[in-house]
Amino acid sequence: MKQINILFALILLLASTNVATAALIAEAAEIPYQINNSDRIIIGTVTDIQPFYDHTIVTIGVDEWLMNPLSTETITVRTKIGTNVITEDEPTFALNETIILMLEDVSISENRFGVVFSEPGKHPLSDRDAVLQELAAMEQAQLEGNLEDYIVNYTPSPVEFILPISDHGLDMDGNGLYDYLILELNARTTAPGWYRFTGDLYVPLGTYEENGKTAVSFQTIEFASTVVYLNESVQVVAINFEGGRIRDNQINGPYEVSILMN
Repeated sequence: MKQINILFALILLLASTNVATAALIAEAAEIPYQINNSDRIIIGTVTDIQPFYDHTIVTIGVDEWLMNPLSTETITVRTKIGTNVITEDEPTFALNETIILMLEDVSISENRFGVVFSEPGKHPLSDRDAVLQELAAMEQAQLEGNLEDYIVNYTPSPVEFILPISDHGLDMDGNGLYDYLILELNARTTAPGWYRFTGDLYVPLGTYEENGKTAVSFQTIEFASTVVYLNESVQVVAINFEGGRIRDNQINGPYEVSILMN
């Protein structure tokens, strides 16, 4: 079950831009909605925490697969909290704590995953029965062919995105590699207020086989966020990806950007 978000498939080749539209997350706090947007669910125990400047790598031993199991017994999760960076709503971990995690695939071949919807996707072990009940109810609904009756209705987002989307890179030192990648989109809303946009930048690593199907594995390169006041007028929202990982990965071809708004 894939995460529902704004997904733009873009080509960074001079002024050439290809855009794919998608839906917008409306609600991320409810367990049924999280399950619908998760690739896998585990119960795991934190065995190692490695903080870096702008992120942290958390190693988790898998105690139990609750949904879409894999053979691996250990996974890693990357958070956007580092020794010099604190990101609001990101999950925090403690050594030896046992938790339930709603996961999205980052690189199955390397056992790397993300937490769906950040902090809301991390649950205490006491939520196990609630998660299992939701999984059982959804499975039963599928068996009975009544899944449509089980879908929770959420209030549509008041924010409207207006095509086209544009992007451009900046080469600050003239070495032919981009140091910044800026994504610009036009938006307006019927509910004026401050909106936070958080973006993840991915590049494709290759394909892999799972359950008889071919899928594409992506590597997360960079994170960025911005807060913008929106009203009824069309305004430009600029999300600026910057940092050494853009330069090190020499982004000059296909990439994808996932945008979460709240």
